[in-house]
Amino acid sequence: MNKWNFYTTDEIKPAGWLKKQLEIQAEGLSGNLDRIWPDIKDSAWIGGNK
Repeated sequence: MNKWNFYTTDEIKPAGWLKKQLEIQAEGLSGNLDRIWPDIKDSAWIGGNK
């Protein structure tokens, strides 16, 4: 028996309140951060070199 059981994105889907909160976040600043802060595309956090 494995110590850790990992799930794929096909096995877990948000529903209800969590799904609504994730949709709000995606439509808001988090989902459009590159439009507000153009330098973010070069950030090391998301694969850039700065």
